[in-house]
Amino acid sequence: MATDSDKTNTLRKGLLFLIVILSLVLMYYFYQQSALDRVKEKIYGEWIEVGAPPYDTERMVISERGVMIGSRHIATSFSFNGKKLVVRTGSGERVYILSGTHDNPQLKRVSRGRSIQIFARK
Repeated sequence: MATDSDKTNTLRKGLLFLIVILSLVLMYYFYQQSALDRVKEKIYGEWIEVGAPPYDTERMVISERGVMIGSRHIATSFSFNGKKLVVRTGSGERVYILSGTHDNPQLKRVSRGRSIQIFARK
């Protein structure tokens, strides 16, 4: 028959196991949040259209507040998985692919029905 001491030890071991598991889950969660922040920092900033005439060049600003083109706020949120940026606006969806090099990143607009636009980070 189990004694009170055995029951207490089993309870302590179970509680310790639960604390270890919860700690691991919390550490993983904070690690993922940190990784997500680092990924979004790759896309934040001002992007300027390449190859367009000066009077028709689009300037796009991406921040935690959303996406602005020129002085218009076109979206308050967007999705970015580290390679593909999707901006949903009232007039449809804009899809961009991150390309270029680490020192010279570019965003290429690949939405259908539109000529390819290329943006370089300012």
